[in-house]
Amino acid sequence: MFKSKNLIVLVGNGFDLAHGLSTSYSDFSNYHLDNFIVPEWQELKSGKKKDSHIFNQKTIAEIQNENGPYGSRSLWNSKISPSTEIKELLREQKKDFHLMLKNKLLGKLYSEEKENWFNVEKVYFDELVQLTKDIKNSSPSETRKIVTQHNRELDYIKSALREFLYHVKPEFDDKIGAFFKNNLLNRGFQNIYFLVFNYTSTLDLYTYGFKNLNTIAVNHIHGTLDERIIFGYGDDQSGEYQELRDYGMDELLDGFKTFFYAENNKYTEIYDNAINFYSDYEVLNLGHSLGLTDKTLLEEILNSKKCKRLHLVKRSDIEIVGKKIRSFRTLYMAASRIISDDKRLRRLVVNYENALSFP
Repeated sequence: MFKSKNLIVLVGNGFDLAHGLSTSYSDFSNYHLDNFIVPEWQELKSGKKKDSHIFNQKTIAEIQNENGPYGSRSLWNSKISPSTEIKELLREQKKDFHLMLKNKLLGKLYSEEKENWFNVEKVYFDELVQLTKDIKNSSPSETRKIVTQHNRELDYIKSALREFLYHVKPEFDDKIGAFFKNNLLNRGFQNIYFLVFNYTSTLDLYTYGFKNLNTIAVNHIHGTLDERIIFGYGDDQSGEYQELRDYGMDELLDGFKTFFYAENNKYTEIYDNAINFYSDYEVLNLGHSLGLTDKTLLEEILNSKKCKRLHLVKRSDIEIVGKKIRSFRTLYMAASRIISDDKRLRRLVVNYENALSFP
């Protein structure tokens, strides 16, 4: 089996989750519900607020109306907890919840939580594409107004996500420390390039142990909580994206990572310090879903002829063998959407039997 001296490590949210951190979009959705939506609901009910920056006023009036579409006055006048009331509304009026919130994108995420919250940026893109279809006969000024509002809704979610992650406090994990020692430090790699897609500082707990390597680099490609973060969609190769680009309205492109990457040198550093710098390299995936939100960047890494091996890890936290295999296969399928040559895909990916086990 080919063995390179150079390794690129993709660090995604699964790495944080392996530390027991509540950093999933589902965790974020619950946090935002409990700390923003529910308190706003409570203040409206108590009369402390008359105007809401979260709920549509028309919706509030309809909720109070016994004949309204969002339940009955009995729910508004109930003595159960505000959190229970909101969750009851979500359960009973799930498909219409996006109409209750001023932020329509946020409402869309809540109204189809299981399908949407794992991939916020993809939902933003899909909604943007649908918007352009719905308003294709609108005037340019009206189109710009609608798209700008859609982008503001994404900006709000980005800001709320950042505030949520400030509460995350990662701690060193002995099992993960042993994984790094056994599979990176003791495997003969001379150069390791960590490409971090997370905003958290979890990886920093481990990189001090890599000082004996020739070179070690850590690139927080999407920024950290101490700086401006990049949050948006990352597949600029699709036909739908190209239609948006060719429309000629800059606002249609404001939610794409491509244009944020141009604000600093982190993207070019991937080439300068890894892709172009190494004569060849292997790639280890630690917790990245290999989803379409980062497709363009991942294509540049995995489709390069210098990339000789792709390691997808087996999850040790999954005890049932069938589910563990399925998890590995899901990543393999995601990789197939990035690696353009199917024959090369089969040669590139280390098979399940020989894959590393990650805590």
